[in-house]
Amino acid sequence: MAGRKSVFACVLVSSLAGVGGPSAAAEPPNPCELLTAKDAAVFFQATVADGALRSSLMDGGQSCRYHAQYSSELRALSLKVATTESIREAGIFDSAEDVMMRQQRARKASDDASKKYLALSGLGDEAFWQGDSLYIRKGDVLLVIDADPTLPGQFESSEAMQAAKTEKSLSLSQEVAKAVLSRLP
Repeated sequence: MAGRKSVFACVLVSSLAGVGGPSAAAEPPNPCELLTAKDAAVFFQATVADGALRSSLMDGGQSCRYHAQYSSELRALSLKVATTESIREAGIFDSAEDVMMRQQRARKASDDASKKYLALSGLGDEAFWQGDSLYIRKGDVLLVIDADPTLPGQFESSEAMQAAKTEKSLSLSQEVAKAVLSRLP
């Protein structure tokens, strides 16, 4: 009987101390759960394969990438998710807020990148578009959305085509962001 009490006491103390429980480092939210294949199919208006989940060494986050096939074109939609904790553990940046600040500063300092930079409101705590990726911070969570939508039609010039593609990519990225943000706590 005394042995059982000792085991019970050890288990109780261990659970209260966090030993044997979840690891100290909480995993970032799974991007393939925040943006599902069903979601990607709706956004692309096409059939997509299951998402490819990958880890990111730079910020300790994860990304999920979906592909849609349009006749001879392959298009992609990806969501990258990192948390302040995973960012800190990776050892390059201090937090989600630090990543956002540094990314924005770098974009604004570059002549070329500053032309593509657009601060956005209404998405998380802060958001910006950098020409082909949408960066969003909500609390301690960093999201990066890359959308490469199909672009039917013909254009007068490559500049007109690029402008239309950028506009459509931004619009799709914002739609994806709203869906993903609604699933974050």
